[in-house]
Amino acid sequence: MIQIPLLPILAYILVFMRVLFFVAFLPVFGELFVPVRVRVLLAAAIALVFAPVAAVDVRVFPESLAGMMALMLPEVALGMAFGLIGRLAFAAVQFGGQVIGEQIGFGMANLVDPSQMREVPIVAEMLYVVSLLVFFSSNAHHAFFAALARSFELAPPGFVRWSSDLTLFLSVKTGQMFVIGVQMSLPIVAAIFASNVAMGMVAKGVPQLNVFIESFPVRIILGLILLTLAAGFLVRIMTQGFDTLSRDLGEILRMMGV
Repeated sequence: MIQIPLLPILAYILVFMRVLFFVAFLPVFGELFVPVRVRVLLAAAIALVFAPVAAVDVRVFPESLAGMMALMLPEVALGMAFGLIGRLAFAAVQFGGQVIGEQIGFGMANLVDPSQMREVPIVAEMLYVVSLLVFFSSNAHHAFFAALARSFELAPPGFVRWSSDLTLFLSVKTGQMFVIGVQMSLPIVAAIFASNVAMGMVAKGVPQLNVFIESFPVRIILGLILLTLAAGFLVRIMTQGFDTLSRDLGEILRMMGV
């Protein structure tokens, strides 16, 4: 009678759960346009690579199903935390693009984002595509897979711990997301505000002029010119945000590791 070894299968399941939620929440790889079957197969393949080298202590496996589920929860949390850090970086870019779009008069101009299956402002989508190019050209995606590999050494499967500092850390990073978005949009918002003040002065001096109607093309043209001139500034902010990913992922490992 063929006997199937149960302990290696349980060890692989622990590794697979961490990798699965890592891939599911990872930017680009975990987007909706990537089929679920592809994401699961990718996670299974990556877990198959890490399972033989992951230091899994068989003594941590409980005898009950409920205990096994409880053992998987920290693995799921670690994978989700990795992916969330990356998504916050892209959310900052989209937030800044949304603010810029509303200020230059593109608030009602939306596109269907295939990655999220919903309508998004056109400027936010444009900056999101640019951020994807910066993300891959700067090899920022390597930081995620390097952190995943290190996690099996610093936080072995079955020994991941939940720290209250992690919640505070993620809250701080969420706040920084809005700060980065404001930094990206601030030069253009300030210029548009100055143009609105100028148009107000024109309306005061020439009451016959319909400033409300005339201001729309002025804001659009000025906004597009400023967006073109600020392209290097925006890319630099994106690069700086992606450069901090490796440090942030290492901080998560420090808080959730043994």
